[in-house]
Amino acid sequence: MSLIVLNSHGQDPAEFENHFGRGLKLPRNAEICLCGVNLNRYNKHDEAVVIQDNNDAFIVLVSTGSANPQDYAPFGAYAVKLKPGSFTFGDVASQLSNALAVGNYLYGTKNYMDIPVSPLRMGLLSTYDATNKKIKFTCQRNYIVDEVTANVNDWLSTCGSSDGSSTNTVGGVGLKVGLNPGDDSYVDWVPTVTCRAVLCKRPLWNMSNGAGIFQPANASSTFGGARYVPAQEFGYRWGFLLDDGLPKEEVFKMRGGIMNQRRVGLVNQANSNIESVNRQSLRQNWAVGGNKYDLWWQIDTFVPAQGGAGTFIVNIYYQPIRNVDTGFNSAQSYDQPPAVLVGQGKLINGIYNEVVFRPVDGKGGTDANAPQATVAADRDKCCIDFRTVSTPNPGAATPNTVFVANGSNTPGYIAVTEDGDFDLYKHLPIYMGASNEGKEVSPIIMNLKGIYHDAENAQLQNMLGINGDAAYVTSPAVLADMEQPFLNVNFAFSPLTESNFIYKSQIVDSANRYSNIASLIGFRQNVVHSLTSANSATGLSSDFEATAWDEGETICVVQLPNTPIEGELGGGSGNFGGANTANILGVVGLSLTSSDPGNVYREPSFENWVKMKNLSCDSLNQLKVKLTDTTGRKLTSLQPESTIWIKIRQGKEEMKIGGVDPIEHNSVHNRSIRFGRY
Repeated sequence: MSLIVLNSHGQDPAEFENHFGRGLKLPRNAEICLCGVNLNRYNKHDEAVVIQDNNDAFIVLVSTGSANPQDYAPFGAYAVKLKPGSFTFGDVASQLSNALAVGNYLYGTKNYMDIPVSPLRMGLLSTYDATNKKIKFTCQRNYIVDEVTANVNDWLSTCGSSDGSSTNTVGGVGLKVGLNPGDDSYVDWVPTVTCRAVLCKRPLWNMSNGAGIFQPANASSTFGGARYVPAQEFGYRWGFLLDDGLPKEEVFKMRGGIMNQRRVGLVNQANSNIESVNRQSLRQNWAVGGNKYDLWWQIDTFVPAQGGAGTFIVNIYYQPIRNVDTGFNSAQSYDQPPAVLVGQGKLINGIYNEVVFRPVDGKGGTDANAPQATVAADRDKCCIDFRTVSTPNPGAATPNTVFVANGSNTPGYIAVTEDGDFDLYKHLPIYMGASNEGKEVSPIIMNLKGIYHDAENAQLQNMLGINGDAAYVTSPAVLADMEQPFLNVNFAFSPLTESNFIYKSQIVDSANRYSNIASLIGFRQNVVHSLTSANSATGLSSDFEATAWDEGETICVVQLPNTPIEGELGGGSGNFGGANTANILGVVGLSLTSSDPGNVYREPSFENWVKMKNLSCDSLNQLKVKLTDTTGRKLTSLQPESTIWIKIRQGKEEMKIGGVDPIEHNSVHNRSIRFGRY
């Protein structure tokens, strides 16, 4: 039996190797055992805590009500996960802010789809109050204030879907898009014989971008600057010049709208292998009928005018989202129930027109006379409203006519529901598209532009800047506190008790699966903590001071990567569970064990011998050591130096031939079978 001491001197204390000049001799059928570890980690005396997979996640639910935080929850609960490591109390607050703002740290794509609520993407913040020694969360809302040059590569002629939040796109044939020469924040799409529909692969901005339903009443708001639609009205836009001599049948072929990712996936679900069939599916199912959109516009009627150019009537429809057992509509169910008319506007023949969908704050229900100014009482739902804008030219500074699309006794907007027919935000991300059902090249060029969830940080600004402009709202008396959300931000930092029936299953199930950070940042366990608009100025502070924070039982997995031992890191139920094969030697706790505030000394109370599976004597020139958490991520909470000691012995002889142990099966008959004699 041999005792081997391994040390990280001069190396990473969580990943190091030791060399043996004469070779480390291994007997046949060797077994190895972890005898002890001596580690040094950051500690509370240095105002530092360890974040690991057992204390790194929590749940956020944006909803109304604090007593019942799911009275109206249009987005659904989502998980936030912190970066592992050792952090000071102040650094913990920074890690919380980073995770709340840009998403779970493992994602490097910066599409931000793991933080689904657009105005809160850079609006949920965390700070460490050094005076009171507590974590404090605050909330504000942001909006997109700047338009930037569009990217033609964002537009695709066919589309598909892969698991997760990323789109799996196919370029298609015949895609013809370019920047608008007069305003490069638009792309110009020219339909071709082989490209009758396009989709933007960037996820759209959701929730309000700074406006309420039908706001503003004064279309010449000073916020507009040189834009004919004010910055706070930025939405999803489809523009086109309706030439007075244009054949009417060409106008009736156009459509545009938005759809959630599941609709996008259905487009290619059955025909993902053949590109030509794929494009045919787009033409028949999505572009022409509008049924692949969740919300779309189409031009249905032309009204001639005596001595004038006349007007086109554009109708806005939505296709109800049915929550059936499959989770989404099957291809056969798109006609049941039929599409619902929710808005109607006018397009003036002979000039440039736009259809605009805007994510806004508003009132639920079917109020056809919704308020034009957003006051506190007028914000209880997330909505999308619609309008048409007619101007002499694209990008004109002053609008000629703005029509709120609420004709034919329709409300002109649609409220996003928590469940039911239009729970659009439960199926994020959403995308915008345009289509033309014609069989030949269309003479109509469509100008397309959206506002996007993954907008650059430089484009975002606090909604506080919207307040105080009388030209933007009906009157100064109804100015809104727009920087604060009308919905609460509810946090589940720990599992919620099953006996607390006021919570619906969504937040309970999510919290019970992911939430584990409460004791680390000083919050009471098994309850929901709510940050409301009323207390946003003071924020939501932790219940206990930092001196009482408890990081829980953090774990160290000892691995020997270059040895033939085998182990498995189980997937568990966490956000990013392990489920990886690993060369695991043993597991020890990282709780402090001595008067030295940073020292961890562990000797397992029993020996666990692991087989090395060498059938003959062997030797190793080096041993590598890797210290990880239970998901296989290298520990970042250790300081120099780390020492482990192990023992190696020869195991019992267990020679097997043909899969049968000769010691247990020594009959002549069995020996005959083993050696192939009958």
